[in-house]
Amino acid sequence: MSYFQASGGVLGPYLVGSFSVSKTAETVMQLINPTSSTLVAMIALFGVNGALVAPGRKQTVPPNGMVEVILRAMEPKAQLGVIKVVTMDADGKMPTPGLVGYQRKAINNGDFSETILQPVPVEILKADLSRILAAFA
Repeated sequence: MSYFQASGGVLGPYLVGSFSVSKTAETVMQLINPTSSTLVAMIALFGVNGALVAPGRKQTVPPNGMVEVILRAMEPKAQLGVIKVVTMDADGKMPTPGLVGYQRKAINNGDFSETILQPVPVEILKADLSRILAAFA
């Protein structure tokens, strides 16, 4: 008898969002690990045209912990674009469900918006993983 039933796929290994880094805007991403295992976030930034705009960032997220990533620090070559995050196991070799993400866009006048990074079905990750990992080559 199992005490825990399947979640129905609520947590997946692939999250997406958007970023804006200009003189008047900044995006900060928070990655939360609700699991009891160390996870690795593979973060890639793409421009609005779909091309990579920055080297990838590999970020370890401790069990039950959180990290903040300031997108400007990744030095994107575009002011506006797409954030893609793939959650990997502690060895960084296998996509694995686990991270929850938020993005906060701040504007110099003090206003900001916050939203979740959207989970994407694993079937789409299968086709997109090689493009994301190209940011780390």
